[in-house]
Amino acid sequence: MKTFKSSVLIIVGNVLYGIIGSAVVAVILSFFIIPWLSIVIGAIVGLVIVYFAVVGDNVKLAVDDETLTVYKGSRAKYSFDRNSVTMSAQIKNVDGDSDCKLTVTEATGEETHIDCSMLGLNRFYLLLDALGVFKPEPVAVKTRLIVKAKD
Repeated sequence: MKTFKSSVLIIVGNVLYGIIGSAVVAVILSFFIIPWLSIVIGAIVGLVIVYFAVVGDNVKLAVDDETLTVYKGSRAKYSFDRNSVTMSAQIKNVDGDSDCKLTVTEATGEETHIDCSMLGLNRFYLLLDALGVFKPEPVAVKTRLIVKAKD
């Protein structure tokens, strides 16, 4: 079984974004409301961003020969039988920031979108490799030879 966890660098980066975002919100609000209230609101905004960076968006994926299990926090959120689903990936890379999504489609047509951005681009590629995206099984193709006789 291979396990893919969120990147510590991405988590730390998002925590820093939360701190900077809370400071910006507090400064902007200080022009419109009482300074201590703007600090409180800024701190709340920062705590919400930090919560999502550390807990809410934190993802772990476990892959073995039979299943793909997706964990949010410490509990399993999804479990898929790899033989009965199809998977596709989408990667957007803008200025070094990668947005990675894995889509799992079940036989019924139901799609599950999994945000894998917290893994980072390199770990997402390793996940796709473990899922067999880069080495799919060969598919037999029926062919026939048609020979035309000259007149």
